[in-house]
Order: sequence, then C-alpha cells, then structure tokens
Amino acid sequence: MRRSPVALFPALVSILASLAVQSAEAQPLNLFDTVWPPYFLESEEEAGFGREILVHCVEEVGRVPRFARVDLQDMYKALQLGALDVHIMSRKPEREAYAVFGAEPVFRDGYRPAVRRGSGIEIDSIADFDRLRLGHLEGLKYSEEFLQYVTARYQRGDLEVATSNEYFFAVSKSSSRVPSPSELLAALDGCVRQLKVSGRYAEMQAKYGLEG
Repeated sequence: MRRSPVALFPALVSILASLAVQSAEAQPLNLFDTVWPPYFLESEEEAGFGREILVHCVEEVGRVPRFARVDLQDMYKALQLGALDVHIMSRKPEREAYAVFGAEPVFRDGYRPAVRRGSGIEIDSIADFDRLRLGHLEGLKYSEEFLQYVTARYQRGDLEVATSNEYFFAVSKSSSRVPSPSELLAALDGCVRQLKVSGRYAEMQAKYGLEG
C-alpha cells in the first residue's frame, strides 16, 4: 500500500530534527577563558580549580571543550548571544534572562577575617570586632560562636551584609550548540556530584589550597 506524502511528512520532520540535534551536539562547546585565581589560572602546570572541574565535566558528558578569551563584560554579552555556551558563575535574577543555571554548586566563595596591612589592628578574639566596622558575606559557613556574633550585630543594624556567592554551571539560552540546556545541566550537575562522592573533588580542593 502506497503511503500518503502527508502521512510521511511528520516522520521526515522528526528525522531532520534528530539530525540537527546530533549535528549540534557534535560541535565543541565554547567556554569562557579567564584568569581568576585559584579557580582559573594562567599556568601550564595548573589549570585552576574551576577550570579543572569545567573541562572534566564537559568531557565526561561527551562534549569537547573549546576556550575563548574575552573580557569579563563581553562574556555576559557573549552568553546572551549564544557565542559562549557554558560558564561557571553566581546566580542573579538578571542573568537568568539569558542563562539557565544548574542546581549543584560547583564551588562557594569563602573568606577569613582580614584587616588592612599596617593598620595596627589585631584580632585575637571575637570581642575585638566590637569597635570595628564589619562586613559579612551572607551564606557562608561560620563557627556557631561567630555566627551568633554576626547575627547579633546584624539585628543591631551595624553590620554590612553582602549576598552569598555560590557558583553553578550556567548554559546560554541562545546557544545553537546546546539543543537542550536543561539536559546538559543535569548531566554536568551529576558529574559534580560524582566528583564529590568519589573524593576527587576534595583532592582537587587540597591541590589548590581550598578548604572543604
């Protein structure tokens, strides 16, 4: 029995769409190349903590990484246009307009108390912070004692609070090389989780002097 051209058309469209997806997924992924110690390093010996995870996970999901060096401000524009495909960055509402974010933190920023060199300020106990103007990065993990201290100062209104910095995989919504950002992100997130479970993540942290 001869099939109608009309009946064959949906199947043809499905085949062409599948070939287009396969063609897109065969292309290298464009990644942002930068210098951001200790996460991205300009060194032949050490790539940086973030770059190592990025390259490992992109290759783990079967894609080829291809780095492009652009200025920081141009990076955001490149993600908007789809010229860059994947990066690791903090989630902000304005960025969600042009990028889809993963759910598994790739890494978090952390800080220790620091004072200006030559200021003569010495910190030997929590009470030494009382007379100082104190900044606090919201979302960091502190000892219970210090957390109670910064909470009390915040409630008194004499603590400056910044937003927390967790960094996730982010995929451009406009990339022609990523047919399904959500599927790619699920695979990348799974890669990071596996690194953490296997202990390799902790080894990489130790390599770059980062605390777990």
